[in-house]
Amino acid sequence: MSTHHESGHRLAGAALLTVMLAAATPVAAQLGNASPAALGMGDNYTALARGLNAPFWNPAGLGMPDNPSFSIAILPLRAGASLSPIGTSDLARYQDKFIPVSVREDWLNQITAAGGEKGEFDTDVTLLAMSVSHLAFQLSTTMHGRVNMAPAFADLFFFGNAGRTGVPQNYTLQGSTVDAAATTTAGVSLGLPLTLTLGPLPDQHFAVGATLKYTIGNVFVTAMDAGSQITSDPLAVDLTFPVLETDTTIDGFPNNGTGVGLDVGAAWSAGIFKAGAVIHNLVNTFKWNIQKLYYRQGTVVANTDTTITNFDAIDYQQAPDSLKNRVNDLFTFKPVLTVAGAAQVLPYLEVTADIQHQLGNSLQLGPRNHVGVGAELTILPVLPVRAGVTLLSGGQMYSGGLGLNLGPVGLNLAAAYRDTNLGSGTIAAFALQVGL
Repeated sequence: MSTHHESGHRLAGAALLTVMLAAATPVAAQLGNASPAALGMGDNYTALARGLNAPFWNPAGLGMPDNPSFSIAILPLRAGASLSPIGTSDLARYQDKFIPVSVREDWLNQITAAGGEKGEFDTDVTLLAMSVSHLAFQLSTTMHGRVNMAPAFADLFFFGNAGRTGVPQNYTLQGSTVDAAATTTAGVSLGLPLTLTLGPLPDQHFAVGATLKYTIGNVFVTAMDAGSQITSDPLAVDLTFPVLETDTTIDGFPNNGTGVGLDVGAAWSAGIFKAGAVIHNLVNTFKWNIQKLYYRQGTVVANTDTTITNFDAIDYQQAPDSLKNRVNDLFTFKPVLTVAGAAQVLPYLEVTADIQHQLGNSLQLGPRNHVGVGAELTILPVLPVRAGVTLLSGGQMYSGGLGLNLGPVGLNLAAAYRDTNLGSGTIAAFALQVGL
């Protein structure tokens, strides 16, 4: 390992982003979010979801009178990524450029104060989403990842093993973690209208609904540093980064775990008002198949004389309890409770709000708590404009979106900026859908 080599001075922002995300976790309802309109309104959509959007948000929407008789989406996509405390915008300013020492020092101070450089990504690919009357079906794959790299990684990357002072130092990588997972879920939803009057408001409608889900666990990896050290006198590397992962040698569609889940919801409307409540994962039996999990010790011991590595795949049962517990804590599905309301405050303006809480850690990259408001402006019905502001656990999200409605065909785009203690970055979504 060189000391303060020149490549540590000319840093490519894109390289750091690649390192962070390629190394990269913890899916709320398992099904992908097929609605850019929802993202445009800050993911505050539980009271409004109808048609093909109901399986993800609230199946009871399928039983409401404004539910479309038919709707289908053509490969809706949603993806996001973030880095913190040094974000993608910081890196972009110096892509393929020399980064001054003062800037690197400031970045390193921020990373140290935050306990590491954190990154996350999430992608929802909805292969099919459609509804017919009170029934809906959705098939989607979700991919999520999260990484936390200890400050020592940044110090080494920015300044080499000699550090900022030019004097060789010792480093510890304790606290570094990597988690990533991908699952595929098929869901069937049913919404049924019921006769129920709540209070004196006229023109009331009420419905209940349920979504039955079947999830296949495609892949996951979880790893955490177990006391890695890099010493300078004598020069030596002692890396211990144990890994648990699914079988990666399977041909065809990867199936490394299965389970069923049940979401239940209710929806209500009266005049200008709408409301909804849903419990995602009221029941969920998903488990990874431990017969298809492998443990790698992930050790590298190197000095001036020898180098010894061990990344061989061995039986899951030999993994440390810390990694096994991490699978149980993070890579399962926990219940998520949501209540929501909406109002048509003007003929061309609808406002909505969601409050959400997740019960425990989960295979969900989203926040434990969510409180937000969104709005849709339809001064021109052919061109709806959407916006939302949402408070999340450890931060907030600001969203916006546009639609283009040409008769039964709708094109929707949305983007959001999310800033939490897990990172700051953007989310984007797109969908072309048909509804009658």
